[in-house]
Amino acid sequence: MMKKELREDVCMQIARFFYTSAIPFNCVKNPEFVKMCQLIGKYGIGLNPPSYYEIREKYLKKEVDNTMSLLEEHKVEWRKSGCSIMSDVWTNKKKRSLCNFLVNSPNGTIFFTSLDTSDISKTADKVFVMLDDIMEQVGEENVVQVVTDNAANYKAANDHVNAKKEEVILDSLCSSLHRSYVGGF
Repeated sequence: MMKKELREDVCMQIARFFYTSAIPFNCVKNPEFVKMCQLIGKYGIGLNPPSYYEIREKYLKKEVDNTMSLLEEHKVEWRKSGCSIMSDVWTNKKKRSLCNFLVNSPNGTIFFTSLDTSDISKTADKVFVMLDDIMEQVGEENVVQVVTDNAANYKAANDHVNAKKEEVILDSLCSSLHRSYVGGF
């Protein structure tokens, strides 16, 4: 079989895997997808794919360890240069309210945590408690900026944060601007 025909067969099988697994098409833009394909090609004929157990246990544990190691590298940078906490509130298809927290520093932006805020009253006091808890987890001494939604309760919560820690810069951005700043693949 010619290399061009073989590539066509391989690409068709990859596409079929995406279709039958309901994997979003933008995943092909993920650099890890490209790296995976290159490593499979480098291995050559006869690669046995990872088993259900290996994906679910062995490699998941390794990836968690790797992620925790990366987080520690970011924390070192937070202590050295400071960091910004960015929050984004959104509602999913099931009408659950979720708040994602990212931390940005010269080392890059990293996803920190996500909270289901559906059952949390959206008062400024509750939002402040949530932001204050995240600041404590990141290390209050490391936080130089908190970027939040521009909703009235977040603006009011920012006043509470500012009263507690005056040197923190508080920004309320509209969600669309915030999302474009965070970006994606």
